[in-house]
Amino acid sequence: MNRKSLLAAALLAAAMPVSFAQKANVKGAESLSSGSKPNFAEARTLIGEALKNPETMDDAKTWFVAGQVEEKHFTTENLKQTVGQEPDRAAMNDALLRVLPLFLKADQLDNMPNEKGKVKPRFTKKIMESLKGNHLYYINAGGYYMEKKDYKKALDAFEQFLQIKELPMFAAVPEVSAQDSNSMMVGFYAAISAYQANELDKTLEIANRIKNAPYRQNDVYQLIATVYQDRKDTTGYIRVLEEGVQKFPKEPYYILNLINKYIETGRSTEAISFLEQAIADDSQNVQLYDVMAKLYENQQNFDKAEEWLKKGLAIDPNNASANYDLGRVYYNRAADLKGAEQVNAETEAKATEYLKKALPLLEKAYSVNPDESWYVLRNVYYNLKMNDKYKEMTDRHERK
Repeated sequence: MNRKSLLAAALLAAAMPVSFAQKANVKGAESLSSGSKPNFAEARTLIGEALKNPETMDDAKTWFVAGQVEEKHFTTENLKQTVGQEPDRAAMNDALLRVLPLFLKADQLDNMPNEKGKVKPRFTKKIMESLKGNHLYYINAGGYYMEKKDYKKALDAFEQFLQIKELPMFAAVPEVSAQDSNSMMVGFYAAISAYQANELDKTLEIANRIKNAPYRQNDVYQLIATVYQDRKDTTGYIRVLEEGVQKFPKEPYYILNLINKYIETGRSTEAISFLEQAIADDSQNVQLYDVMAKLYENQQNFDKAEEWLKKGLAIDPNNASANYDLGRVYYNRAADLKGAEQVNAETEAKATEYLKKALPLLEKAYSVNPDESWYVLRNVYYNLKMNDKYKEMTDRHERK
């Protein structure tokens, strides 16, 4: 092109109406994102200008093309996998996350009445085809961002998946709108992502919405409880724990944390009453007997603690925790007697009796869980003058 032609082109461009220039940008973006060598960066630049310009920002086509640019970028990267190439996963998934908001705006504008009051959508069908074909990839995107620990984007991907399933345009398309196992799984991971992103209000919103779905309900309830705990909302925390005990009676998380919270808030009587009911509902759960014993032990009522631990061991004589706790109760009773102001032959004999009771229990517990029980067992060896055992235990554990 000669100098005169260049000057004429420049003058023509300068004289071009703004609306025509912006429509040219839309067309240019559409062209640049197509073909065998698309230029998505330049296409975004052009369509970005059209999205901001008053002449084109309210045109459904502008938003539709903007969505197409992102959808084509996603598809281009995604298809690399079919020919053995590695896609740019960050660019691919980032593009996918930009598609839905743009298409939804296009669909909104596309379904507005024209000057004659009629609605004649031009892009709804194409939008539906795109979202239907790609909606499962939002699950993959969420998983990708979770692996990268970018939990905000993971949450965005999972929520967009759920949003697509609830769009009115898919109400009569069950393969998209059905609330299926994918819906339940994605709802769960959306809640987890919200929590990891420290969006506690959002976590509660999602978790409360999905807590009755038959997918990892126990984990969902524990997540809700954790959020209340993080927010130091004692009332909410206790309420969820109480619900959890009723819903998952064999899950120790709820009963143990509930009892601890009752004790912290000075509600020991309520804790005991609650435990009694839990034991009545699940009489073979040795851990409940163990917790009850600890409650009484905290109140210095060792007789009651011993009574409940013996009940638990009658159900399962090999339960390591119950063996350890009963052995520890006996050891503490012996220590109290030995540490009293008045020590005589009678109290020494009683203390020795408690230590001898503690010994087989602690040895059984040690055989299962040595890290928990070795220290008390070693002290029993020492007080019973079992010096070889005492030295062996000391050497084994204190010199690790």
